[in-house]
Amino acid sequence: LGIVHGGAIMTFADMALGCATAYALGGKANFVTAQMQVYFTAAAKVGEFITCQPEVVRKTSSLVFVRGLIVAGGRTVASADGMFKVLDEGKMAGMKAG
Repeated sequence: LGIVHGGAIMTFADMALGCATAYALGGKANFVTAQMQVYFTAAAKVGEFITCQPEVVRKTSSLVFVRGLIVAGGRTVASADGMFKVLDEGKMAGMKAG
């Protein structure tokens, strides 16, 4: 079909919003995606440059709320809203691999 798979766009949105979260936390905290909503508005064509300008909406001690528009070829192809959970460093230190 010559269009970008929606899952690839969702992964891109998760990474872009996650980068904004890391920046908002000063790059010193561990976090995970707690929730993400992606709304598709148009198809992105294979070969188009895709961008996202994430915006931190709110930051608390344990959650960061971020949103962004995903644009391809000058068109908004999706919007995304994400909630990221900041992991407690004390609990992380007590975890063992495996």
